[in-house]
Amino acid sequence: MVLGTSVVGGDWAEDYAQQGYEPVTLYFSRAGLRDATSSSDVRQADASDVADIVSASAVNRQILQHLNPRFWRPHPEADDRFGRWMQHSLTLSDRDMFVSLGDGEFRGYAISQPATRLHFPSPHDISSTGVIDDYFHQTIANPEGPSPRWADGHALLEAAEMARQKRGNSAVLVVCPAAWRTKIALLEEAGYRKAITWFVKIFT
Repeated sequence: MVLGTSVVGGDWAEDYAQQGYEPVTLYFSRAGLRDATSSSDVRQADASDVADIVSASAVNRQILQHLNPRFWRPHPEADDRFGRWMQHSLTLSDRDMFVSLGDGEFRGYAISQPATRLHFPSPHDISSTGVIDDYFHQTIANPEGPSPRWADGHALLEAAEMARQKRGNSAVLVVCPAAWRTKIALLEEAGYRKAITWFVKIFT
């Protein structure tokens, strides 16, 4: 397996396509974060939410595996590892974790955190950029079609954005699988635009 990356409109994108690479992950960006109306269905996560977050993450992984089974292969201990990481994440002061509830049921979660050197080369100033890496909501659980609860997914995303704005960020990146059409549509409706594409070529 070989991975490559290109900015939108970059020369590398055409080269990858000619060499048989396919898009696998997209980074969507939005600059100029704005205040949003708080939703009563979205709140900060706490330790009591970890089990529900892990269950939602398992659904998220199933969708990823469906979209690209050769690339996304869940680890046998994925639930336990993710659960331990969520417990630890609650103790980290640089991020905010949110859950979405509706009709008394758990709907989704989002983790809002600062950008790291994994996302940007070292010469760049990353202090004003945040990342929403883990973001899942039932409204986009069908990767191919729209949902009647579209607004609920927006409310969760906006809460994660506001958290970055309050921490001094002016731009946000959101990670999204290239084949997840509903997640892409939700992000574009929220004002995000594709900035970076990761490509993959798998040798058999």
